[in-house]
Amino acid sequence: FGIVSYLVFLCIYAPAQLLGSLLGQLTGNRLGLAAAQGSLWKGNANLLLNDIDASDPSVDLGRVSWDSQPLQMFSGRLSVSLSWNEGPPFWITLDPSRLHVEHAVFNLNTEFVSRLVPTLKAAQLGGQLAIRCQNFSVTRSEILGQIEIDWNQASSPLSTVTPLGSYHVTLEGQGNALDIRVKTQGEGPLILQGNGRWSRSEGVHFSGTAEAKPASKAQLQELLRVMGNETPAGSGLYQLRF
Repeated sequence: FGIVSYLVFLCIYAPAQLLGSLLGQLTGNRLGLAAAQGSLWKGNANLLLNDIDASDPSVDLGRVSWDSQPLQMFSGRLSVSLSWNEGPPFWITLDPSRLHVEHAVFNLNTEFVSRLVPTLKAAQLGGQLAIRCQNFSVTRSEILGQIEIDWNQASSPLSTVTPLGSYHVTLEGQGNALDIRVKTQGEGPLILQGNGRWSRSEGVHFSGTAEAKPASKAQLQELLRVMGNETPAGSGLYQLRF
């Protein structure tokens, strides 16, 4: 009994740095933690996104706080309350069959997207991503629910036009994949639209277009050439494929 009690004590009071090591192992070192405080079960840290080839410095995604009850694990599930950059808390529940996220609302910098989709890295896209989902689940065989993303005040140093516009992205679970839909919101000078899909086996495949409104074609030409190929030539319509 004494050994069991000691092991339980170690688990409950394990330092928050251990979570960073576990996160790195689970994500192939794409995600990590810095300046971690507290314990494995209740603490806070800066969440880092690491470059695949380590050629660029890590992106700081913000301060994340977590709070959970380790004794829940004896019932076969674990619920964690998370907050991002002191935003409203949301819940992640883990059990042997699924991961479930509910009532999540948080913001991210667009550099996060450039690291996940290297094709967009050269465009140096800026702005803020407002992410929200009410109920989203991932099981071994399927993905359920929607994630809504608003990309606001988009910008790029490759263009003197700012902001470029605002855009809406929907990620919707369909079987064992995520459908991706992108559309332009409002009257910005850069029009983006397209559709794609992500799956565990094939990764991301996306096909879309980018074009400038007539009054901004000259100022946006350099950015558009970086983003894709003009097809057909002279049409002003640039193909986005990755």
